[in-house]
Amino acid sequence: MNANQTKQSNSKRDLNKDSKYDYSKDIVLYDSKDEKFSWLRKITAIITISNGILVYFTSLLIIIFIFSLSKVSITILTVVLTYQYFFAKRSETYRRILRFLKPQNYFRSFKLIAEEELKQGNCLFPFHPHGVLSFTPPITCALTEEFFRARFCVSRVLLNFPISGIFAKLLGGEAVNKKNFLSMMKNNDNIIFLPGGFEEATITDYNKNKVFIRNRIGFIKYALQYGYSIQPCYTFNENKLFYNFTGFEKFRLFLNKLKIPGTWFISKLGLMPHYDVDLTVVVGKRIDLPKIESPKDEEVLKYHEIYCSALSHLFYKYNKIYGDGEKLEIY
Repeated sequence: MNANQTKQSNSKRDLNKDSKYDYSKDIVLYDSKDEKFSWLRKITAIITISNGILVYFTSLLIIIFIFSLSKVSITILTVVLTYQYFFAKRSETYRRILRFLKPQNYFRSFKLIAEEELKQGNCLFPFHPHGVLSFTPPITCALTEEFFRARFCVSRVLLNFPISGIFAKLLGGEAVNKKNFLSMMKNNDNIIFLPGGFEEATITDYNKNKVFIRNRIGFIKYALQYGYSIQPCYTFNENKLFYNFTGFEKFRLFLNKLKIPGTWFISKLGLMPHYDVDLTVVVGKRIDLPKIESPKDEEVLKYHEIYCSALSHLFYKYNKIYGDGEKLEIY
């Protein structure tokens, strides 16, 4: 793209901005366009994303063919699973290697902005939408020190997947259950997680923006009990990384209740995500919750509604700039 085209592109984006907002106050924490292009960086990013996809689908194949494996293969798998379930844990070396490889360079652009400074502790960072495979949260963890130091909660199903669970743990993934969540809060840790879970992955639609949050109130209750703040995070165009099958949605959501993934997806590159996508993560303003040791149901619902409103506001404020201009569907 030449200089004139760039100016025209920027002008179009400026026209889309809502005049009632002062976007100049936004904090740009990272923008891949500020980095000098390098084919080496591009290649390492492609290899990193490819390895992630390969590990994921190797896990699926092992589950499918586990009963047809030889005795030797089963013995090796048993050793691997023993390491995975009892010894694998967060590795700072592994995380720093991935940070150095910069997988965000796989995409056309990757940007992280915030409406205000990231809180140093006692803060939840819920990410929406989950997307099919949720590339954005682990990549975002590498872009700022606050996110890099944060605890990263993922599905127990992912952690228990053969092979891929090892890499999830090395990356810092921890089970998103009540006991673990409260333990982190006692330490005043920042926590990154995806409240939409399997269901939000299931409803992912290339042509629509959807979040699954109406019945996800547990994290609000915990935040009240420990006086945590919440900074909602929305990733624009996460839903554009794959074409996801959208039929039989109710049935696939039913499968999620049985802890069975409900996504069937593909891209023009097969199993690799679309590369020609501009991903932008926007971190919203802080919602400071009061500390209530035993919050009543109406108090939990009150602050859950405040959260949902803040998330919706964040989406519509930035959608015309970084998204597709379509509405947000809240499940």
